[in-house]
Amino acid sequence: MENTGNPEEIPYEPVESLDETCDQYGALVEPQWQAPLRSVLVVDDDLAFQVLMNTLLTAHGYEVWQARSAAEASSYLAVREPGLIIVDYRLPVMDGITWITQIREAGNTTPIIFVSGTWCDAQMFSWLRNILKVSLVFGKPIDPHLFLQAIEDVLPSAPTAHPGQAASPMQQSFHSSDYENLLESGNLDESLQKLGEVIATSSNNPVAVHELTQIQRKLKTQKAVHTARLEYIGQMSAIWKELARVVVEAHNDQNDQGLVPLAFESAHKLKGTSGSYGLTHISEIAGQIESFLKSIDPSCTKEETNIYWSEILHLLTEGTDIVQALTSMDPAKNEDQEEQLISLLLVSPDDQYRALISKTVAHNIDLHVVNSAAGAATRAESISVDAAVVDLSLELGGSVSTLTKSLRSIRHRSQLPFIFIANPFQYADISELIYSGCSALLEPPVTEQALQDAVHCLRDTFKSREKRILCVDDDEMLTYFLSCILKPDGYEVKALHEPIHILETLESFQPDLILLDVMMPGLSGYEVCRMLRSHKEWGHIPIVFLTVKSDANSRSAAFQAGGNDFLAKPVVAQELTARVEAHLAIAEKQSNLVVGELPDVLSWEAFRKQASRILQQSNRNPVPASLGIIVIQKYDQLDDLHGCYSKQQVLAQVGYLLSIRFRITDVRGMWQNGTFAIMFAGESSATTAGALELLQEEIGQIPFASSSGEAFYVTATTGVADAGSEGLSLESLAKRALERATDSRPVYKFPAGTGALRRVPTT
Repeated sequence: MENTGNPEEIPYEPVESLDETCDQYGALVEPQWQAPLRSVLVVDDDLAFQVLMNTLLTAHGYEVWQARSAAEASSYLAVREPGLIIVDYRLPVMDGITWITQIREAGNTTPIIFVSGTWCDAQMFSWLRNILKVSLVFGKPIDPHLFLQAIEDVLPSAPTAHPGQAASPMQQSFHSSDYENLLESGNLDESLQKLGEVIATSSNNPVAVHELTQIQRKLKTQKAVHTARLEYIGQMSAIWKELARVVVEAHNDQNDQGLVPLAFESAHKLKGTSGSYGLTHISEIAGQIESFLKSIDPSCTKEETNIYWSEILHLLTEGTDIVQALTSMDPAKNEDQEEQLISLLLVSPDDQYRALISKTVAHNIDLHVVNSAAGAATRAESISVDAAVVDLSLELGGSVSTLTKSLRSIRHRSQLPFIFIANPFQYADISELIYSGCSALLEPPVTEQALQDAVHCLRDTFKSREKRILCVDDDEMLTYFLSCILKPDGYEVKALHEPIHILETLESFQPDLILLDVMMPGLSGYEVCRMLRSHKEWGHIPIVFLTVKSDANSRSAAFQAGGNDFLAKPVVAQELTARVEAHLAIAEKQSNLVVGELPDVLSWEAFRKQASRILQQSNRNPVPASLGIIVIQKYDQLDDLHGCYSKQQVLAQVGYLLSIRFRITDVRGMWQNGTFAIMFAGESSATTAGALELLQEEIGQIPFASSSGEAFYVTATTGVADAGSEGLSLESLAKRALERATDSRPVYKFPAGTGALRRVPTT
């Protein structure tokens, strides 16, 4: 909305994105829930921040009025009554605090949110809250999601359910988490349309409508911020040039004392606004320029002044390079919240697949192409690869498992996921594909939709690797803030606002770490922690307390209750991520059994935890799952038969083989000495049994060195049990699989030239 300075010239126009029954995405808006149209006056002389506020708020049904000075804002208040005023501290002629003081003295009681790029001290905060009755104080750069939540907390919001109406069975069976994956979608318009269709068909379920509308609100926020951000990036070159102009002018004419404050003001605005749009690097550089400009004053020596200007000009050059790179790239690739870029290796002699990948998912793919199996390993050694697409029509020069083994044998590639392109008649038995690590199989001719689905499968695979963090706090705004900090670092985050449900949530979510608030209604965090520490199944989970108190008594109480650490509120983002990373690393070292320095083969406790997740998902959906047991024959006699360290050597080699075989979603672990276990997600024993036979054969071909220098070989037996048909507990599945492994006979397939006979087990 263009501001002319005269409020009478601006027509009153209701927001057109919402009508009486449906919004632009088809979402049903029930009349009894629809809040009246609310208006917000934004007082800020930074046009880019005004654009962000206008885009963000109008997308959520607010009418936005804009003023760039205290005088313009007063003109608005003379003829209109907004529901909320957002005021920046730095305004031309009169600052925001002085203007707020004036309107309060004149009797205006409108709720006010005060924003500033310079955080206020305790005395100023007290003045704003207690004397000027400011509702909230926000620092720039803002987080758009949190800022919108703050606005909705200040202004009355719609009720969460109809008064006096009990939840129906349909409402009780509804789970909004089933639709939260739409928040991760790269296509916001498509997600909004899908969600609108679901809401429109759920009109008889008020609880579902309300919860889905909350998800829709977040999607609209993402879309609004995305739109405004792209526009801001388009203007960034001109904005930075203007900052450079005033800074260089101030440097060239250092006798003019009025130029430095102008440059300071430009840097200050850029710091806050660019940070609010998520351009953190630009915001940091502008903030450093602001800090150095603030240090320049008449009391500085000439040498000090020269040092400051040298740093400022260096930062200006660095920022210019960043802005040029930012504005020259595809804006979609610059989204801080964009899906993780996947480095993809395509192994195919057919150029059509390269063109198809580039056309379908190019914005999320860093594509590397080779046309032969021989060139695949060479390329994989020289680049970082997240996944590989292998066309099995090429000349492999061996089996598919030989190719995948060569790729996974490269350092740090043991968990490389694969998508195979193959005709179904080529691999009627998919056991070899599972053994080779195939996460998805595409049948030619490959369509765009099939390729997109396969890439989504890879993204889901990456997601399955994420560490899980449970945030237990009754403050929904804080848990959302913690989620915004942790999710970009690859963590899966879940919020629990009612600690009484902690055990059910632990069972369903299986977290790797808990962030636990100390003070919660009805049940303190200390009591929750003590309960968990006395629980056999959950006593090992790292717990980090969140508390507003950081005195010695509070710290002592946190550790006495069994906490691993504590964080003081307000939470500092960098400290939070550092503490979380450190405690997860410690927990992983304690839980993982390193077999031959391989972290992919877990100890029994770690294996039980991850395998239980797969089992629970199988029981809920239901989808097939199976547990395989691998037993090394005569393991306890190896040292006596072949010399010291023979058992250690066998464990290391078999552990390594397990780490480079099978799919990355298959969980590998040590069951007991000489016995390994694998939990297969999405596959029954009908297919996994064949994959385990291939493992038996390969184990039988590994030469081990005895103390006498001669080679010796070992054999293994395997057993499989299905999750769906043979029991719900992991222990019962393991017992059944172990019995079958004990009863079975080994598969002998010694290398050529050994003179040994090949024997296969009888059925």
